[in-house]
Order: sequence, then C-alpha cells, then structure tokens
Amino acid sequence: MKLKSDRQKGLSYKELCRKYNVDRRTAKKYAQSDSRPEYVLTEAKPSKLDPYKAKINIWLVKHQN
Repeated sequence: MKLKSDRQKGLSYKELCRKYNVDRRTAKKYAQSDSRPEYVLTEAKPSKLDPYKAKINIWLVKHQN
C-alpha cells in the first residue's frame, strides 16, 4: 500500500491526505493498519416509493396521452 510506505518515509498525515485525496482520519487508519482494507458492498435498500410505484405507473400511463 503506497500510503503506508509514504508514511514510513516520513510524510505527515496532512501531507498524505492531500496526496491521496482522503480525509486525515482515513489516511491515519490506512497507514496504521496491518492489512489492506476490504470493501463490502451492502444490499440495496428499498425505496420509500416502493409501496406506491404501481399507482404512480398507472398515473403516468393514464396521463401520457
């Protein structure tokens, strides 16, 4: 990880956040971690309009003409 090696070379967290365009806390977290961060995608959340989609589609078809 480049961020970690740059930190070991003596760059400050402020310099790291500017270089890698990340928040200072994120730079610190990555520089101090032993392993590469893993990203996990979450499932899509239901929309607030889901219960009304059928009715909205009916309105759209009705008023399309």
